Amino acid sequence: MAGEDLLLDVRNMTKKFPLARTGIFEKIKYVNAVKNFSVSIKRKEIFGLVGESGCGKSTAARTIIRLYEPDEGKIIYDGTDISRFAEKELRPYRKKMQMVFQNPYSSLNPRHTVKEIVTQPIMFHKLAKNRSEAEEKAMYYLDKVGVLRSQVDRYPHQFSGGQRQRISIARALAVAPDFIIADEPVSALDVSIQAQILNLLLDLREEFSLSFMFIAHDLAVVRHVSDRVGIMYLGCLVEYGPYSRIFENPLHPYTKTLLSAVPVLGKRSMESVVLSGEVPSAPTEDFTGCVFAHRCIRHTEQCLKQTPVLKEIESEHFIACWSADK
Repeated sequence: MAGEDLLLDVRNMTKKFPLARTGIFEKIKYVNAVKNFSVSIKRKEIFGLVGESGCGKSTAARTIIRLYEPDEGKIIYDGTDISRFAEKELRPYRKKMQMVFQNPYSSLNPRHTVKEIVTQPIMFHKLAKNRSEAEEKAMYYLDKVGVLRSQVDRYPHQFSGGQRQRISIARALAVAPDFIIADEPVSALDVSIQAQILNLLLDLREEFSLSFMFIAHDLAVVRHVSDRVGIMYLGCLVEYGPYSRIFENPLHPYTKTLLSAVPVLGKRSMESVVLSGEVPSAPTEDFTGCVFAHRCIRHTEQCLKQTPVLKEIESEHFIACWSADK
């Protein structure tokens, strides 16, 4: 991938959380919420990240944006490794990388008006000469997302879920970012409102030359908006590539399982694949082997003993599976 087209390059990022220990002298174990996560995102690209609830999508997103500290790996933003930056060094990048959270009911301060919510980040990052100019900029971005000027002195509880998500998007836009992580921004919304928000994101991508990481568990939504798609399972990225290849020629057994569950009017999109067993807990730090092995009908001894790494099967199509090319 051409370096000048690359905005974000995440290499082998791992995020661990401690597990409770049972004895006072017992060594604390850690669970790998995200393990060896590697992905690159181009300028003006929408990268879709898909997986079951609890697979680590949101943890990966929050670690990339440095709301969580990465334990291993590199986060290279626009050519600069920011993975070990202190908060003072990181501050200029805070306005370049923004996040729209899943729940519009809890992500907005209920004590502040909409105008105040969008004005505050502009003032914090000193993007206006005075408060009057900051408020006018806030109005501009609220206009862009479809919030009426007559509504800006209202509080979040006076808006519907779709309107609140528009306000969240305006808040992210207010600091003129290059990259926005949208963490399941439409999952709590009605279907008709989902379409409006998705089309809004596509329009904003073109108007402001934005790059997105779009997180979802709805494959139909991801297919509608994404240029490339990544599939996560238990903290690991198991496959990613252009959306056309992921949806038309899935290679990883888990990807095939997900796609087989997508309903298509009048027919199935592909042969149904049913997994056996229960979804296991996230692997601990001493886990080896493929995280999907115990639910995969194609697993071998190698799958149980050695951890697969992402390899390029075809141009820009990567997969972590020992049996993918067999």
